[in-house]
Amino acid sequence: GRVAALLTRSTWRWAMVDGETEMTQMAYQKFWKNIVLWMTGAEQFKQVRIGLDKKDLRLDEDGLLRILVYDEYFKPISDVDVKLQLTKPDNTQIQFIPDQEDMGVFSIPIRGELLGNYKAQAWVERKGKKWGSDSFQFQVMEGFDEEEDLRPDFGMLREISQASGGQFFYAEDFSVQALEELKKTTEEKGGEKVLVWTSPWILGIILALLIAEWILRKRQGLL
Repeated sequence: GRVAALLTRSTWRWAMVDGETEMTQMAYQKFWKNIVLWMTGAEQFKQVRIGLDKKDLRLDEDGLLRILVYDEYFKPISDVDVKLQLTKPDNTQIQFIPDQEDMGVFSIPIRGELLGNYKAQAWVERKGKKWGSDSFQFQVMEGFDEEEDLRPDFGMLREISQASGGQFFYAEDFSVQALEELKKTTEEKGGEKVLVWTSPWILGIILALLIAEWILRKRQGLL
């Protein structure tokens, strides 16, 4: 980790100085704040942050974009103006004015209408001056219900078995005897299987029809 060494004990005097400007008066607090942020590796902490309430969206799924706004001491503030721009995969851009959800929290509902990459950008102004900005990218992907819930759908399996002429079994009800009964029932419903090349009469009739068709075509000049 990081280590900071401060070889003086008089920084407390900075808090007692009547500075000419507000910035000078707050030097003591800002100094220690920056020391702590540097030691914790928190330079990436932003006073404006934007994010989605989930990692990615499925097609036609609803989500919520949130913008978090903090002051210089990372306390949430709401006396700001927030603007949001959403860029869709087809490069169309939509402007939003998010609603205030809580102190320092602004949000806007969105919907995954198109497949592909989206980009959300937020700009914040405070007292008419730029306070900060942030951007966030996410994807809208195909929705695969089977991937979301891997539990067996017994109702669907039962419907498939009925539609295909089979029979649905739970694991505890399955047995070799039940399988043999199902096989016997299926054979009875399916009738007798006859292969053309093992039946001389059927094979002879088909060949006779083909020869008769060839003779008719030959007489009519179609060959």
